[in-house]
Parts: sequence; C-alpha cells; structure tokens
Amino acid sequence: DGDGRAALNLIEQAMAGQPVHQTDMHLVMTRNGRPEDTYWTFSYSPLRDGDAVVGFLNVAMETTEAVEMRRHMAKESARLQDSESRLLALVTAGAYSLYRMSPDWQEMRHLDGQGVLRDTLSPSVRWLDVYIDEADRATVLAAVAEAIAREDTFELEHRVRLAEGGFGWVLSRAVPIRDGDGRVVEWFGAA
Repeated sequence: DGDGRAALNLIEQAMAGQPVHQTDMHLVMTRNGRPEDTYWTFSYSPLRDGDAVVGFLNVAMETTEAVEMRRHMAKESARLQDSESRLLALVTAGAYSLYRMSPDWQEMRHLDGQGVLRDTLSPSVRWLDVYIDEADRATVLAAVAEAIAREDTFELEHRVRLAEGGFGWVLSRAVPIRDGDGRVVEWFGAA
C-alpha cells in the first residue's frame, strides 16, 4: 500500500547515505489481529564503514495519541467558533449593544454600541461618567451591587447617554461568566 511504499522509500534514502526525518507519518499496523491507524515520528541515520553505508540507526516514537488529540482539539475549536458565531448572531439580532464588565463592575472591558451608544474599544474605569447620568448612578450602582452579591443576572431598565449625546432608555441585562472553579471572571451583557 501507499504507506508501506513511502516507508520503503525512506529506508532506501537512508541506505543511500541521506539522513531522513519524518514527523507524524501515518502507518497502518496490525494490532490485536486487526488493522489500526497509527502515527510515528522517526529518523533514520545512515551508519557507515568508511564511505560505504552498512545500515542505519532508526529512532522512532509513536505519536498516534498526540495526532488524535490535535485533531480532536481542532474539531472542538471549530465547534466552539461556530457556536460563538451563532450566539453572537442571536444576541446582536435582539440587542443594540453588547458589553463586558470586570467581576466587580469597576471596569468596562468592551462595549459595542451598534451606533446607538459610543463604543468602548479599550477597558475604561470611567464608564459611569461616559454612559450614566449622575441622577441615575445610585440606581444603577445599587442594581450592580445586588447582582454582584447574588452572583446572578443583572437586569435594569435605565437611561444611558446615546452616541449622539442625548439620553435614551435601555433594558440592560448581564450574566456572570465563570472560570473552571466557579469564580466570576467577568460579566457579559446586552442592552
């Protein structure tokens, strides 16, 4: 078969005096009485007696598990990217803006205002000054404090400063994003 012929070609190269290195070469091996796909990384180094090649040193390591893990990770990454794209499409279809906040809400990490609100492309601790009228800050901060204390959904209808400078009303809703240990690492919201 093709795999066997490729391996023989490499052996012929080594016997001709050329060092050979192959990474993750596919070989079908018979194990437990049945064919199995395997992958190998190896090198052939010619052994000489004077000018004559009398053999070669074969150093080989099976890499099947690593190859399969990389393939699995690539599939998972593609699946997650697809899922993220669908989620973003769903969220943007029903919202004027998306935002990310630090765990303590001190810093707005990002706001995509969709032309309605002014975008925040880099983290800002001045988000209250930029978006929330002074008369509304106590109400907003009380709702934020409650959500942080409960580590649960923030939801509030409140006024915000629009991109053109005036004020408008939004229904803002954010959910806590947790790490593997269950700690809130940020809040993701839509308004």
